[in-house]
Amino acid sequence: MPQYPLDIPLGTKPGTPITASTGTQVKTGGGVFLGFSVLAGGSGWVATVYDGTSTSGKMIAVASLNDAGPVEYTPIRFVNGLFIETAGTAPGSVVPAYF
Repeated sequence: MPQYPLDIPLGTKPGTPITASTGTQVKTGGGVFLGFSVLAGGSGWVATVYDGTSTSGKMIAVASLNDAGPVEYTPIRFVNGLFIETAGTAPGSVVPAYF
């Protein structure tokens, strides 16, 4: 079972782990993006986070996912959905945190 950071706000929903270089619709509708828990770092692996249902939405964050551990942001509000595009040489395993 994955370990999630203990300092995330009550009500935060950890998403399903992303383990491939792909586009993932994490949530539809509005919410707040908090960051990632990188369970296993990738190689040259990067996540681009969008407010929307595809990469045509507004870009709201970019993160390097090469090292295990938390990647935290000041809470970022999204309105249309939370879409995450991951890309790189070799994927790892990452869990987005949002509510």
